[in-house]
Amino acid sequence: MAGKFDLERSLVEVLLRRRGMAAERYIDPNASGDETGADVIAIIDGRWIGIQVTRLDTGEVAGKARREEIKAWRDSQAEGRSTYGGFAQNDVEKVLDAIKRAVASKRQQVVGCDESWLLISANVPEEKPALISTFVMSPWLSPESLDRVTSDLLAKTNYKHAFLHCIVGDENALYCRATEGTWKKSVTPKRNDGPSFWDIQKHMR
Repeated sequence: MAGKFDLERSLVEVLLRRRGMAAERYIDPNASGDETGADVIAIIDGRWIGIQVTRLDTGEVAGKARREEIKAWRDSQAEGRSTYGGFAQNDVEKVLDAIKRAVASKRQQVVGCDESWLLISANVPEEKPALISTFVMSPWLSPESLDRVTSDLLAKTNYKHAFLHCIVGDENALYCRATEGTWKKSVTPKRNDGPSFWDIQKHMR
C-alpha cells in the first residue's frame, strides 16, 4: 500500500500534467526530519517548490465523509460486491465550507523553498475509494464563490499559488489563485480515461 508521501506526490504529478509541466525530481521533506511546512517538494526548472497537499472532504464534519465512504467500500468488499453506495455532496455552500476548512487546515508557512503552493485535490480516484467524499460538481462552483470563502485565509499565507483540482469529471476543472489575484477556472474537454458525473451516479446506486 502506498504511503502518505507517495499518495501526495501522485496528486502533485496529476496537477503538473494538467498544467503541462513536469518535475525533475520529487523530495519527501519529512524524511530527513527537517521541518519545512511542505508535504511534497517538486524541483521544477531548478526551482524548489514546497507544496502543501490535502484531499477535500465534503462532509459537514472533517473526515466524516471519507470515513463513511471507506466503510461502505470495505462492507462491499466483505460481501463480494464490486460497487458500493453513497451520496456525493450536492449543496454548493457545504462544499464551500469544506474548501474553506481545507484552506484553514493548511495555513502553516512553507520555508526553505523558492516558492510555496497549496493543492486541494477533489474528485480523487484511487485504490481506496475517495471519489464520493471528495466529489465537487464543478459546473456549479464559481471562482467568485471561492474568493468569498478563502481570500481572507489565503492572504495570511505565503503561497504563491493555490489550486483546487477536480481530477475526474466532464470538465476536468482546475481552479488557480495567485498570491495577489483572484481564483480563475480553466476546463478541458473530458478525456476517455475518467468517469463522468453520470458514471459516478451509476457507481453510487
